[in-house]
Amino acid sequence: NFKMEDVEMKNEENTETWLVNRARQCLTTDPYASKAWLLTARTLFPKNFSIQFEAYGIAKAEQDTKEAARLLEEMFTEFPDKEKLACELQSISNAVQCKTQENQFLKGVFENIPPEMQSKMLLKIGEQNKDIIEQARLMVLVLNTFPHLIQQHGLKLVDSLLFTEKHAHLHSSINCYRKYLVCDIMPIILRYQKLDAPVKHIQKWLQKSIEFYISYIAQPPSKDINTPMLKSPDLMSPTKTSFAAGSFKKLGIIPGLTESESVIATPWNSLFELLELFGQKLGWNIGNLYRLKSREAQWQHLVAMQQRGDTKETVYCGSVLFLECLILHASRVESDQFAATSSGPGLHPPLVLVETCSRNTSSTSSEPKSKKMKLDAGASIHISKTVPASLEVVQNFTTAFRCWQLLHSKESLEKELTKLLHYWKSENWPWLSNFETDCHLYQGEYREAIAKLENIKKSNANFSVLRADLQLASCYYCMGTYSKACEMLLNVIESLPHVTDSNQSQEEISPGSSHQLQLLSCTESDILPYCIKLIINCLKEKAFGHIETDDTAAGHMMVLLQYDWPKYESLFSSAIKVIKEKGIFSYNLFFNYFINIDMLEEFTWLKTQDGGKVNLNVLPVNVQTAIPQRTVTRGQQKGVKEDFKIHMEKQVRRTNENVEQLIRQFLTEQKQNLRLCLI
Repeated sequence: NFKMEDVEMKNEENTETWLVNRARQCLTTDPYASKAWLLTARTLFPKNFSIQFEAYGIAKAEQDTKEAARLLEEMFTEFPDKEKLACELQSISNAVQCKTQENQFLKGVFENIPPEMQSKMLLKIGEQNKDIIEQARLMVLVLNTFPHLIQQHGLKLVDSLLFTEKHAHLHSSINCYRKYLVCDIMPIILRYQKLDAPVKHIQKWLQKSIEFYISYIAQPPSKDINTPMLKSPDLMSPTKTSFAAGSFKKLGIIPGLTESESVIATPWNSLFELLELFGQKLGWNIGNLYRLKSREAQWQHLVAMQQRGDTKETVYCGSVLFLECLILHASRVESDQFAATSSGPGLHPPLVLVETCSRNTSSTSSEPKSKKMKLDAGASIHISKTVPASLEVVQNFTTAFRCWQLLHSKESLEKELTKLLHYWKSENWPWLSNFETDCHLYQGEYREAIAKLENIKKSNANFSVLRADLQLASCYYCMGTYSKACEMLLNVIESLPHVTDSNQSQEEISPGSSHQLQLLSCTESDILPYCIKLIINCLKEKAFGHIETDDTAAGHMMVLLQYDWPKYESLFSSAIKVIKEKGIFSYNLFFNYFINIDMLEEFTWLKTQDGGKVNLNVLPVNVQTAIPQRTVTRGQQKGVKEDFKIHMEKQVRRTNENVEQLIRQFLTEQKQNLRLCLI
């Protein structure tokens, strides 16, 4: 029964609005009356959106998921373009994508809608959203839930993401469009058994996927201290965990994505799984290449793949294995060059690959090289015990080296690899140039290594000068250019970092070659002994490597033999034997730098009858000039002996001085003389 005020109110507004308002007024006091008013309104005006939406709102208020779903489906069928409905559908879409408990009701509403209608609703939301990333977020849900839509809508989304990325003119492949394409959309599309896409398109997607993951994993540290940073699980290969546990990475949020969306928990695993999916679509037989536990097994698998003759399969799979081994190795050699290892508890000092101190000039790259290289023709590598996870470091390097050789062993492979590296902009990978230098050293190609190092020093401001000079010194030494080697070594000693670790021993890791290399930690405890030993060897060649001995070179050498005494005692004994046979030794720096008691006693003995009465011209210059330059008489000879005795007694009182400090002082003060001596 209508009251008079109801009639008056109805006159003031149209009938549809009046009925809706009546339903609202009764909702809190009499829900049944409210429903009756809406039922009346829907009966009288079945095509009115406001009435339908009000009924839907009441169903939501009563938490009636089934009724709300029925009404939402009706509205979507009758009024698909209404703005209010679009907003509600967007809210439901957000709720379905969210994993929180707050949106359980809206999820329930969506679940009570028939699947076919669900897909239409989600696609409609996607069409209305102009933001391609929002579309991608929604399409992940759509394509996962309705795989039959992949062929039409999945491929369309791939094209949209590629188009948007291209026209955004971005400088890096680490961007929101590529991330969604590679990490979220591509796995869904490739798992669809009925996918129909041209091979050239699939190969293009593969190139972009590898480029993204390698760029993500090998990111350099951020230069912007204000860039928000994330912590995420380690980047190391899942099968190589011995030094992964203690390290972590800090990578910036990708613009356009949320913090959680920017993190890829296990990028190597994700890349390998994606590559296997690509392989299935391209008819490749990748097998378990990336799940094998040992590098040797992976290498043998790759060789078998190459022997089957599929060039693209070999290049793509081989390049990914190569890049994994290389990046894992490079992140240990120069951990500060990668965001993943540039800070935190996993940070280690840089490493450097150098020749051992035993001269080996069997290969100086003067012979012409054949196009087809011999695989695995390298050196044995000794590693300092100060280097953690040493076996993995060597295995990663040698496997990368073998892959690199394999990919250059045939013209077809090399041509395909060159195209890929150009596409991936490998000229921006400084760690690849460093690896090529190490490869030259590994093969004894010293001239090529020197040219590469000099070029890197000029073009890469971030390259470690200490590492470069060490490698240059070892190359010059092996080529017999001792003066240049000494110059580099003295530069290194001046710039050495100081640490407390004093473990200097090395262990052989990969035997089987007369060519010997060392992998050292760039710390004083590793580098200083190496530099001193190499300088000793240079001086030894100069002092005793010719028909006539060189007293200055011999004197400089024996000063250095005091370091880590009695390590070089046998070499000192050989030098004393030569001096005794010669009968004379001149070195006026003797009393400046000789403080080892064993050496002082040996030289004192040389002056005696039993020692051979060797003529030792070792007094300081100022003392020698005080002695008249004429034929020595018995009295004057006695004066010389007294001067020698007095100076030797004073020298004995210096035997407790710090030897390392004395050696560094000697290398600094006599830097120019050392170089001139070795010319």
